[in-house]
Amino acid sequence: MKKLKFIGFPIALFYGVVMQLRRLLFKTGILKSKSIPWPSVGVGNLSVGGTGKSVVIMYLIDLFYDTKKVAVISRGYKRVTKGVIVADKNCTTASLGDEPYQFYKAYPRINVIVSEKRQKAVDHLQNLFPTPEVLLLDDIYQHQYVIPGLMILTTSFDTPFYKDFLLPVGNLRELRKEKSRADIILVTKCPNAIEAKQKEEILKSIKPALNQKVYFTTIQYSEWIQNETEKKHLKTFLTSSFVLVTGIANATHLVCHLNEIGLEFDHFCFPDHHLFSKKELNEIKEKSRSKLVLTTEKDYHRLILNWKTPQVYFLPIQMQFLFSEEEQQFKSQVLSLI
Repeated sequence: MKKLKFIGFPIALFYGVVMQLRRLLFKTGILKSKSIPWPSVGVGNLSVGGTGKSVVIMYLIDLFYDTKKVAVISRGYKRVTKGVIVADKNCTTASLGDEPYQFYKAYPRINVIVSEKRQKAVDHLQNLFPTPEVLLLDDIYQHQYVIPGLMILTTSFDTPFYKDFLLPVGNLRELRKEKSRADIILVTKCPNAIEAKQKEEILKSIKPALNQKVYFTTIQYSEWIQNETEKKHLKTFLTSSFVLVTGIANATHLVCHLNEIGLEFDHFCFPDHHLFSKKELNEIKEKSRSKLVLTTEKDYHRLILNWKTPQVYFLPIQMQFLFSEEEQQFKSQVLSLI
């Protein structure tokens, strides 16, 4: 492993120079950034996946869902389509990507648009009626051609950006100093309780600017699992061994949660955004012949795309702030956009 990192160091160095040049081109205006004509919030990270961006987007949708016309723009990672696609009843995870499809299924009244180029998606939204009152931009940090009114940077408690390195030595796809573009930094996937000393050490490592706020959040798992037709209580329904299927960046938190509440399961672990092959589906079916299957909400829609069965359930999650006063500050900061 040390040898591989040594080999990758020159590549990481060159990559860093390219990122510095790109940063300079935007800063000098040679590469143009455009503002967005509506109140907008962007969510992104400096690393390659696994920091909980989608759960932040869903928290923000919840915040505005009952009072504002909300639209979400995403790239639609690993979709089979190209260009600008607006979510409708004919879309699938294949045509939208798993996370945008998850947003659309969970919140049917919002507009979900996917596009490799975010500016094209913004232009398309301007031609829709009614136009959005709030725009949320998923995974936007590297796409500086559009600038949201408020930028949220996510970094996970276990693998914070200040301990990481540029690709391919580490998982950073941006320089650490790019954290300066964020208005809010969310430390995600924290333990349910952290000591004041831990919090202070993290704040010292992040070194937020005077205009930046840092908030600490965790993942809250539902007590209920569900599928397209029904909802069941997690612990009273899964009384015997089941099959867990995950295709997310880091399944450790979920596995630990299920172990902590005393559940017994076999785990099929796949890479993030994994598209299940026919062979893999057959292996899962064989293993779960007389068992239930539990998965994440993101994986659920990919899993049932080619396997229509009522035996598959997903476990919903949501973002929870560790400190109630921070949640109120966060909401006030976001709502002040309107």
